[in-house]
Amino acid sequence: MALLPNCRETTALALAAQDRPLRLGERLRMGLHQRMCAHCARFAHQLQCMDDALAQWRAEGPADGQEVPPPPPARDGS
Repeated sequence: MALLPNCRETTALALAAQDRPLRLGERLRMGLHQRMCAHCARFAHQLQCMDDALAQWRAEGPADGQEVPPPPPARDGS
């Protein structure tokens, strides 16, 4: 395992951080890469913005009279 992850690994870590707390080493490696790569830093920021917007929407609920759309069907991987 290299000290500095590439963009693919950094993206995977940013996505994993949405589901679970990252270990210290993962956070350090991701942070180091993001300090040098504006694209990965922007991607992580966009993920955080979407997560914040979704949390706010869930807290407020849909507007009066609006139905909540059903979740999309699960993909079977094919």
